[in-house]
Amino acid sequence: MSETTFPQALEISAKALEPLIAIEILREHGSALAEESRSVLERVSRGDGTGDLFNVRVDVSRLIWTANSEEFKRWSENALRYCVVRQASFPMLQRLFKTTRERVKQIRDETNSQPPPPRFFSAIDESTRHQIYLSWMQFNQEFEREADRWFMLGQKYPTMPLNVLETIVSLDVSGGSK
Repeated sequence: MSETTFPQALEISAKALEPLIAIEILREHGSALAEESRSVLERVSRGDGTGDLFNVRVDVSRLIWTANSEEFKRWSENALRYCVVRQASFPMLQRLFKTTRERVKQIRDETNSQPPPPRFFSAIDESTRHQIYLSWMQFNQEFEREADRWFMLGQKYPTMPLNVLETIVSLDVSGGSK
């Protein structure tokens, strides 16, 4: 997911905003303004402005934060669903997504997914296990989020459940625990 950089503030010049701005300035600071300034603002508040009196600076940081938050929520939900369908272990799902067993069961029911099988990997030859481990190490360097790494590993080995892949990558190349 590429990240777009936005300015924290935008400058807007719009005739439609002038009356609203003038009303707000009069409400907040009208008594402290010189008579001439107050007169101009009152005229503008009635819609008699020129369209170029104000250059408004709008703080959009909260809007950006909200949009990013919503995007992250959608990403998290999709990633959780993927991992459930690909038979990730509950401890992995809980670690990655802070989810509950009830939520995992709900997703399994919605997607007709099976729970993870036993973690037997002895049928997987040593060469394949080594390739899986090397892929994992590569994804560790390429992706910041662990869930992205599991997604990529799952894509590379689509016939293996994530809980089996998790067992393999938790072993070091010599076969001992990491």
